[in-house]
Amino acid sequence: MSVFDAMIKIKNYIEHCPTEDMKIAAKKDFIDAIREYIDVGYTWGRVHPLPFELSMLSRIPKNELLRLRKMLENA
Repeated sequence: MSVFDAMIKIKNYIEHCPTEDMKIAAKKDFIDAIREYIDVGYTWGRVHPLPFELSMLSRIPKNELLRLRKMLENA
């Protein structure tokens, strides 16, 4: 999975949230999950889990994960 594939899945998830508050919460959960994965190598306990297998993140280089997080923060 590329960083762009991950971003498409994340954006699709957020777009299908029924309320604006839920969209904001999902975006925050995704940013926090990616940050946690970069920092400690795993993540759990989110209301909105990443919309793909966590093992997919291990195939993405760290600099690309940082780019993904930054794209989400700026979206």
